[in-house]
Amino acid sequence: MVDGVLYMASWTGLYSLPGSYNTSAGAVVNDLNSYNKSKNSYDQLLSRNMQGMAVDHKGRLWVGSRAGIDVFKNGKRIKSLTPKEGLPSTDIRSLSVDADGKIWIGTGKGLARYDEGKWSFLHSLRWLPDNEVHDVSFDSEGSAWVATRNGLSVIKKRKMTLESKAAFFQKLVRDRHVRPPGLVERCALPEPGNLEKHEPMDTDNDGSFTGLYLASECYRYAVTGSEEAKAHAIEAYRAMEFLQTVTDTPGFVARTVVPSAWNEMADENRTFTPQQEADNLVRGSRWKNMNNNLWRKSSDGKWLWKGDTSSDEMTGHFFAYHVYYDLVADEKEKKRVAKHIAKIMDYIIDGGYDLIDIDGKATRWGVWSPEKLNNDPDWWLEKGINSVEILSYLTATWHCTKDEKYQKEIEKLLTKHNYAENILTPMHPGNDYFTYIGYDLLSFTYPALFKYEKDPARLALYRKSLETWFAPIKKDGSPMYSFFYKRFSDGKIQIDDCMFLLRDVPLDMVQWTVDNSKREDIKIVHRPVENRFQSERLLPASERPIFRWDRNVYRFTQVGGLFKGKMEGSSVFWLLPYWMGRYEGIIAAPE
Repeated sequence: MVDGVLYMASWTGLYSLPGSYNTSAGAVVNDLNSYNKSKNSYDQLLSRNMQGMAVDHKGRLWVGSRAGIDVFKNGKRIKSLTPKEGLPSTDIRSLSVDADGKIWIGTGKGLARYDEGKWSFLHSLRWLPDNEVHDVSFDSEGSAWVATRNGLSVIKKRKMTLESKAAFFQKLVRDRHVRPPGLVERCALPEPGNLEKHEPMDTDNDGSFTGLYLASECYRYAVTGSEEAKAHAIEAYRAMEFLQTVTDTPGFVARTVVPSAWNEMADENRTFTPQQEADNLVRGSRWKNMNNNLWRKSSDGKWLWKGDTSSDEMTGHFFAYHVYYDLVADEKEKKRVAKHIAKIMDYIIDGGYDLIDIDGKATRWGVWSPEKLNNDPDWWLEKGINSVEILSYLTATWHCTKDEKYQKEIEKLLTKHNYAENILTPMHPGNDYFTYIGYDLLSFTYPALFKYEKDPARLALYRKSLETWFAPIKKDGSPMYSFFYKRFSDGKIQIDDCMFLLRDVPLDMVQWTVDNSKREDIKIVHRPVENRFQSERLLPASERPIFRWDRNVYRFTQVGGLFKGKMEGSSVFWLLPYWMGRYEGIIAAPE
């Protein structure tokens, strides 16, 4: 009922009783029968197949149909909303208005919300028991009760500051994502979505993600003085240190460790037939046959440690070491860090700037040597990024040890081996190659170069590299990349987009199946990441799969396997940019 007029929607159009003005698929009439006599019956509606109606606080009539939404005021259509205007689905089942005036649109593909030009879309088991939404109602507290084909969902309001959100994510990590000897990453859920039952799991990147958690706790300690944060940082550093000492080598670092009683890991030791080995080499020339020796038992028999450690891992280690050294370590601890970082750096130098595994050969990805980066075509794509990495490692090691031999190594690589030119193109993005992993790793290398380097010529060189790195990813509004860039550059960042992402990231870190492929408001493309179906525009964090900064942020689907609610991701990807942003003054302290 609007202004005393009763409106009725049907599959043949919109009717009203009584009425005296044009608002619908034909003239609004005094009786239903006269509808059949009206002219121009489709002039004011996207479709006559009506699916729902609602009246908002401004007296506007919202009418949903199979083609979109028409909005009427005083008997005249004032606007229409279709996928072109951001409507995710025209399969409309219901329209409802909440106490704040937001329009909730139930569709066969999920639940859309509209607030004067701003859209959000809730779907998947993260929000709903089924994506077919039949109706929405609101209680006195503002909670939305959503009726779906497969049950009821209650979506409650919860006001949070970013600091309280950080506390929530911190508890999530501590409750389920720290496993002996202090490593941080994902956890498995035997029952989909049931957080009461969780099991630890290993990944190839346990070391680097523990390093990112370590850094976030260092920043938190520096900002708040929290003794809890300091204790967590020390625990994480000890775990990362253990990844080296467990190998009983002069300086090799394990990818991860698990208790020796484990019998299920992400990759298990195995042997390969000649045919399998040949197939793997065809798929990737750097593939390395570990000869049933990927996992090795520690000398005390308590642990299994994983070899073939990558440059990803080493970058996470060296970044965490210098942040911990600066923000948490006391004088005694600084000596410990200096000794540890020097041991690893010397091992890499002695290996000819390659990370040599216990088989006497370089690991598959741990390569920074001039011979390979400058002369081996197979390493052309990594020439820039790996050159930046090794210069960052050396700079961090020099900062912690004050040993001038590392400065001499830096100069040798820059001048004799042409790394000064290599780093000017840190990545080689193109129509046939783009990877967020590289951009992610570079974000952890630049801080050491800018914080500790004093030579103006080197700093100017590094700044050119930084600008080239950030240009292709500026549009993504990533607080991780943008805050690092802002710290060392006068350039502008999309701060509003960064802050929106921090606010919009859902509290639910369970890896649910998320499928945006049936949405009508996005265009499917194959870039920026080659040959991957992805959205042309960047979807809000609450609408896309749970992500990490080293993955394609334009990916709009996540299906199968552990993505059916059987894994929870760590929230470290959120905690690090938040606390780093607080420490650097990019995010204002709460009042």
